[in-house]
Amino acid sequence: MNFALQKKITPQIRELIAASDHYLNSLYPPESNHLVDVEGLIRDTFEFYLLSDGATCVGCIGVNLKGEHPEIKRLF
Repeated sequence: MNFALQKKITPQIRELIAASDHYLNSLYPPESNHLVDVEGLIRDTFEFYLLSDGATCVGCIGVNLKGEHPEIKRLF
């Protein structure tokens, strides 16, 4: 397993985020989902980490560093 900070959006990350969006949209109404868009994952105020097993993405977590208190986003 590899856990690494991502600096660019890859097709595998887009696929993982799409799966996360689909899952969260099945659980909650749109007004309750406060999702960071894919391009927002690599802003200066955001860190996005990917967990992979070889070439397979198996999980991710994002941390919004904007403001006084970091906020976990995109945990999947």
